[in-house]
Amino acid sequence: MTRVDGVSFSFPWRPAQDGLSIGVEETRTTAVVGRSGIGKSVLLRCVTGLLRPQSGSITIDGEEVVGAGRGGLLGIRAKIGMLFQEGALFDSMDLSENISFPLAWCSPTSSCGYAGFRARDAPGAVGGDEEEGRHRPGHDP
Repeated sequence: MTRVDGVSFSFPWRPAQDGLSIGVEETRTTAVVGRSGIGKSVLLRCVTGLLRPQSGSITIDGEEVVGAGRGGLLGIRAKIGMLFQEGALFDSMDLSENISFPLAWCSPTSSCGYAGFRARDAPGAVGGDEEEGRHRPGHDP
């Protein structure tokens, strides 16, 4: 379960979150929707530890995100799937290489071979095929 309890985050020019609390069960799919500038991305960046809120608590499977060190955040992030807006893929890599990059980089126990094996399966999981896994983002097939 992911819990956000009383989280507040402010930029110098305006607040983005003010005492936000939400719980998301592990088996649920939850969408964060709202108008531009409302704080959706700030919430997700706080949950992943990319931003540190000024107050409140965020836990993922009982592990505290706020205040976690680099090693703790790597372990927490290994449990999270995240897709950035505007693609944010490396255009010099094909889809499988993009998928395997964080697997190989973030996990000291993962070998590049294991990451590549997992990445080769990923395009099929989202309706693609092996050929699509070799397609480079931003380039026509």
